[in-house]
Amino acid sequence: MKKKYMVGFFLALFCMVLLVSAGYAASYRYVMQRQEARVEEAEKREEDFLQHTNFPFGLLIILKMRQRRPPGII
Repeated sequence: MKKKYMVGFFLALFCMVLLVSAGYAASYRYVMQRQEARVEEAEKREEDFLQHTNFPFGLLIILKMRQRRPPGII
């Protein structure tokens, strides 16, 4: 293979890898934003539910402690 064709080949390969990695990054960002929105919505619904029910105060504390999870666990 001639040197000028080899440069073109590697340039095309680099562009394809760049496009694939950019697409993956955009997809990952979209999925993470959607997951955060789901978690926030679930927390809001649970908080609204707990505010509108007549649980004893001690039970509310236990329920709130159970809903706390370490970050990263879905």
